[in-house]
Amino acid sequence: MRARQARISGFAAIAIAQTVGFGILTGAAVRWRMLPQLGLSTALHLSTFVSITFMLALAFLTALACLVLPAPAWLTLPAIGVALLIPAAILTISFAPLGAPLRHRLRLPSLRASGAILGWAALDITAAAAALYLLIPATDLSFTFFLPAFLLALGAAMLSGAPGGVGPFELMLFSLLPTVPTPDLIAGIVGFRALYYAVPALIGVAMVFSPSKSNLTSAVQTRSAPIPASKAEIGVLAQNGERLLHHDQGTCALWKTTQTATMLFDPLAGSAAPALDRLKTVARTSNLVPCIYKCSEKTALTTRKLGWRVVRVADDFHLDLDTYDPDTPARRGLRRKLRKAERAGVRIQRATTLPLDAMAEVDANWQSAHGRARGGSMGRFCPAYLIRQEVFLAYLGGDLVAFASFHTSGNGLCLDLMRHLEDLPDGTMHLLLHHAMARRLRGYQPRRRTQPARLDAPDRSFAAAIGQTRLTSV
Repeated sequence: MRARQARISGFAAIAIAQTVGFGILTGAAVRWRMLPQLGLSTALHLSTFVSITFMLALAFLTALACLVLPAPAWLTLPAIGVALLIPAAILTISFAPLGAPLRHRLRLPSLRASGAILGWAALDITAAAAALYLLIPATDLSFTFFLPAFLLALGAAMLSGAPGGVGPFELMLFSLLPTVPTPDLIAGIVGFRALYYAVPALIGVAMVFSPSKSNLTSAVQTRSAPIPASKAEIGVLAQNGERLLHHDQGTCALWKTTQTATMLFDPLAGSAAPALDRLKTVARTSNLVPCIYKCSEKTALTTRKLGWRVVRVADDFHLDLDTYDPDTPARRGLRRKLRKAERAGVRIQRATTLPLDAMAEVDANWQSAHGRARGGSMGRFCPAYLIRQEVFLAYLGGDLVAFASFHTSGNGLCLDLMRHLEDLPDGTMHLLLHHAMARRLRGYQPRRRTQPARLDAPDRSFAAAIGQTRLTSV
């Protein structure tokens, strides 16, 4: 969606909804009319999000105003509670383990977006309060005393859902501003409604019925065909919600998290500088922080020259299969590990059909011991994801005790999932990796694995999703 059209539809929806009343439903109808590509459900979700975030911002700002500016004494304790509770709840949901279930169900606004919402809400309601204050005939009432009363009245009006907030707004102002003559206050409110409600609503109606152009943009899109890539690791894009970000001079992998717009790896096509410019634009329009993860030294030097901050957090391990030889003196420790696993009876085989139930049990055991898999630059257990990889299985007797999966590209391998039981024989994982590399040394080329006959409903849905991007067919 084009940013300009999003702003226009947002203005029209808010202007009409606050005047007509029933803000969520009215706003959704306006957005659906102006952006039919969204669909009614998305328009309703968007209007709900706008209403909730504005009400939270209004509640927080009202609490601060009641604490800092003159306000009735009985509001002090509720204001303290609201001022502490809202930031604590946002931080808990955004970062604490307790909020993880909600984070995985909803895409919450980033801290940058939350700050922008709070800032624009403060500007909006302060300007509205100033407009009403100036429209009230000459009075000794100070603006610092008037502002908390106005914010409380505005909150009551919005919660009521009444057209223009008529009724609750006036009652709150009459009760909180008893020193202002009623005729003067009514005169100011009438002028305020014309200025703050009627004029924007008329402009919004004109926008709704004005001719519209195409509202969609192709700035960020996914390819429908396989993409050649020198890095087998690019296959992780299929699982973690990443997209391919296209610009005039190339393509890069984009991964949006709650707080960041992250470019994974070096650009897939083109140079780093234009990719970084496009990344910054996407991050700015999405209220996210631009980041790069797992890039080469060359890209890191380019980013530093462009003023980015470069932080070394880890090293990638690359092994040249052409020079891999476990029989060298330097790898005597590896040979001991391999012999231990073989003497214990560990048997390694390449999976032609995935034993999904047994693999799921091993994965559950691993997560109970090590915690939930985070995903990101590595995958998580999902049958529809694993059938697109090379998988090697470790058996002890007839029981699966470990497995490892690999992204493939040409004759290269990239290790992805490593899962094992806690009581497996020493050297099992070394033997798994050794067998995977040995097959490549023998010139083995991977064949596409047939999909298992049955997948659970969530996995079928996920398989359809990654089938559309086909990003793992590298």
